[in-house]
Amino acid sequence: MFLKIIHPTRGYGVLAVFVLLLTFSAVPAEAEAETNGEADADSGKGAGFELAGPPLCSAMDCKFRVLSPAVRIAVTELLMVAGLMVIFPDELDPRAVEANKEQFVRSWTQPPNFDTRARIFESDGDPWAFNVFAHGLFGSETYLAARGWGHSPPIAVLFSIISSMVWEYVIESWSQQPSMIDMFWTPLGGSLFGELRYQAYMAAKRGIPYKGLRIALMIILDPIGELERLIVGCQR
Repeated sequence: MFLKIIHPTRGYGVLAVFVLLLTFSAVPAEAEAETNGEADADSGKGAGFELAGPPLCSAMDCKFRVLSPAVRIAVTELLMVAGLMVIFPDELDPRAVEANKEQFVRSWTQPPNFDTRARIFESDGDPWAFNVFAHGLFGSETYLAARGWGHSPPIAVLFSIISSMVWEYVIESWSQQPSMIDMFWTPLGGSLFGELRYQAYMAAKRGIPYKGLRIALMIILDPIGELERLIVGCQR
């Protein structure tokens, strides 16, 4: 009900309030610094919900904490483009040079797609379930890309916002008009989903004594992150 009354031009105002709330509620990451992020398990201190936490990959001493999230997001978006080109070869045809150029110019010179007559999550013509869950999942991946390297929630939200803007105006803009609801919901919903995944990941990492089950849950909750940490040589 609340989402139906949000005007599209106020969307980023709501997102800004969300970021500010996370900023004031976040605990400095240094306050929880541990060798492997697993301390306090015996004492029970790690059972609480804390917005700021140790990086999931502390073995690298966070020396890639800016570069690695950016690379992970770029690779994820490139893989998404490749997949979409296979699924929708006519809509995403790189050989249609002139049509793509015209659409790219139109994307940057005309307002983003938002049909005020439709429900907010269908305002760009896509089904509501796709916009809510697919874009929420994508936003949670871009959020986790930063959160998993020890960044605070507001910084992770910023990564998600930038990623969404790049997707809409640099990548997808060659084939269709940017979507207002996608730019709003991808970082907002993605941050909510992403933080839930992060907290569940940390709870599994700290609280499950059985190694096989612990690793399985960590992979389920953050498969791309686990692959990334394996590639760069981080310890679980």
